[in-house]
Amino acid sequence: MPKIIFTTLFAFILVLPLAAQAGLPEAVTYLKTQSLDDWTAQALVAAGETIDATPLQSFSGSSVTDYAKRIMALVAVGKNPATYTGTDLISGLKSFEQSGQLGDASLINDDAWGIMALSSVGTPAGDTLIKNSAQFLVDNQNADGGWSWGVGFDSDTNDTAAVLMALASAGYTITNQAVQDGVAYLASQQNDDAGFPYQLPCFWPGCEASDSASTSWVISALTKLILDPASWQKSGVSPQEFLLTLQTGDGSFKWQAADPAGSAGMTAYAAVALAGKSYPVKIGNYLGGNGSGPTPLADLAIKFTNESIIINEGEQAGLTVKLINNGPTMAQNVVAELTLPEGLELVQATPTDGVFDQNKNSWTFIRLNNFAAAELNLVLSSVKAISGEISAVVSARELDFNQTNNEAKASFTAVAIAKSAEVLPEAGEVLGETAYSCEPAPATVLTNWLGHIISISGSLTPWYIDPVSRQPYCLADSQTAYGALEKYGLGITNADLSRIPVGPGEINTVEPAEADVNLVNRLKGRILLQVESYGEAWYVNPADGRRYYLADGQAALTHLSSWRVVVEQ
Repeated sequence: MPKIIFTTLFAFILVLPLAAQAGLPEAVTYLKTQSLDDWTAQALVAAGETIDATPLQSFSGSSVTDYAKRIMALVAVGKNPATYTGTDLISGLKSFEQSGQLGDASLINDDAWGIMALSSVGTPAGDTLIKNSAQFLVDNQNADGGWSWGVGFDSDTNDTAAVLMALASAGYTITNQAVQDGVAYLASQQNDDAGFPYQLPCFWPGCEASDSASTSWVISALTKLILDPASWQKSGVSPQEFLLTLQTGDGSFKWQAADPAGSAGMTAYAAVALAGKSYPVKIGNYLGGNGSGPTPLADLAIKFTNESIIINEGEQAGLTVKLINNGPTMAQNVVAELTLPEGLELVQATPTDGVFDQNKNSWTFIRLNNFAAAELNLVLSSVKAISGEISAVVSARELDFNQTNNEAKASFTAVAIAKSAEVLPEAGEVLGETAYSCEPAPATVLTNWLGHIISISGSLTPWYIDPVSRQPYCLADSQTAYGALEKYGLGITNADLSRIPVGPGEINTVEPAEADVNLVNRLKGRILLQVESYGEAWYVNPADGRRYYLADGQAALTHLSSWRVVVEQ
């Protein structure tokens, strides 16, 4: 790393940090209207506010950064992290030690925040765990002087700022080479508007633009190192002055200039920076830890491909959940939780990535890369008439600055079927040469019964409602049933047929493959012909999404008649 930058840079920045800035009172007013969390608590204390810590008493974290940010928040508000939540968070944080460092050895940010958390409770810089974790950070510094969230990944301003604050908590100063190189990296990232982006160069749209989170964290890191951020001017504009350009009329801060509104997370970061503070915002004497959290800015979005589902009771329906990480960072410990209305059964769940636990209805990922997407294909069924709402909520270790797209909802309705009193043939009963009268015919197009076999109330005559022409076809006898195979049969390859589950007790003429929910949904109620074999015929029953073999006209009549649903004309 070239050292020449320090002859011009550090000649004027070794001064005390700025006092509170303009814009801070408005930010405080806004934060007071928001729910109290670890970030807002530290921001309000940094701004000189006294707050009620009750919302911080409940804790359910599971990672180093979860423990760290809660510890730092509790120290900030004057509560003992070892006792206030009913769990000794300090001991809990230390329990994550692995091979002399904190947490996952593939991650860097958990060591940074863990060090700051331990420092906040009064742990001395010479503590073995702090020293070893700090050395782990130094050992994993990138060649450009910066750090990433994880080992071996490109440097970014957010994690570099966090590591520099951690190293300062561990006793490092601007005289240490690792700190000098880290500061030099931050200097190389500053934009002409005096703000800081997530990283330069960057490979996703808009990420090279300055943002409030990156700028706030750099300001706090420079403050921690006793390097005056106001001296880092571009065209006479300081980072603090740039930051104020992102403040909105309600006092909140936007992430980037193009965003329509601000958020509590961005405002909390900005308030700490404008107050001339850094992390941890306070140091206590609890012989434990403190922390402030994970790298922010993993914008997770979840949605259903269909927001309204209507089926008949006893039928199955397909629904796809789509999850997208809009970046800029990788999302870790991603969990999407599915909630179903009472009476709705989850028959099958097939993810394209991640793992789905059908006992918990939770879809989890160790990591979801930035700008990656995954789908969860669901098969749902209701044996009775119900009406309710399906919801899916996603969260991750990273702070999500846009929480408007973290929840998806879809309405679900299973309509009751009107049943007649007449006795219909049981499934599989041989009807012999029984012939049915094709009168009366359905008088209207039965849209709700496309692909089904129906009988008009008062008649046993089975009718096939073709889902393509939407017209009824009378299954009067075995000959007309065979005619339906010829008239409505759709050719299908063996590969596609194998992805439609076979009905119970049915023969299988192809090697079965993993079920394709979308294919099944598209072909429900269709008659299929195996064009790569001997033209074997199959019917995809819309009630269960499985295929049934129609060996000949008589077998077709037997099978199809057994699935008749009596409807009122």
